[in-house]
Parts: sequence; C-alpha cells; structure tokens
Amino acid sequence: KLDEEFVHESIIGSIFRARAVGETKVGSYSAIIPEVTGSAHIMGINQLFIDPDDPHKYGFFLD
Repeated sequence: KLDEEFVHESIIGSIFRARAVGETKVGSYSAIIPEVTGSAHIMGINQLFIDPDDPHKYGFFLD
C-alpha cells in the first residue's frame, strides 16, 4: 500500500525501512517509486561478465 512502511531486520540485526512514496508506469506496467533507508558496509567488490551469445544476457521476465 502507498506510504505503508516495511521494516526488514537481518539475521545480524541491521535494519532497513522501505515504503512506496508514489505510483507510476514503466511502459505498460504499474510500478511504485520506492524510498529505502538503512546503512550498509562494503563487504567486497564483484565483477560480472556477460556472454554475448547468452540468450538471457539481459535477464528475463516471468508474467
């Protein structure tokens, strides 16, 4: 629901709060504008490679 707060506490006690602050459209799909607060620390750096021959290289959508 719009403006309803969702609070997530992780197994180590870190807390993130989120709410939908607005509604919009992305193409023909309904979407929300999120607001997320919390704190995090960098645990590592990752590098991803995309195989140009992968038919799902940009992801996929389940309807």
